[in-house]
Amino acid sequence: MYMYTEFLSASDQDVYFRLGTANAWKLWINDQIVFEREEYHRGMRWDQYRVAVSLKKGTNRILFKILQNEQTQDWA
Repeated sequence: MYMYTEFLSASDQDVYFRLGTANAWKLWINDQIVFEREEYHRGMRWDQYRVAVSLKKGTNRILFKILQNEQTQDWA
């Protein structure tokens, strides 16, 4: 699954993206990959990942990808 949005920032600023997931994911800010994790079926908790990024004044492009591996287990 992909999510794309544009965020208008009033100033240059540092922010955190916070996520909890048991699966792999990637995050791009302004066409630059800032984090990626290829791990599946891991436990999850609130704010499991906190990624510090710098947003620039003006429009910032945010692309997020979360994915699941090919599962063959009967419970999947």
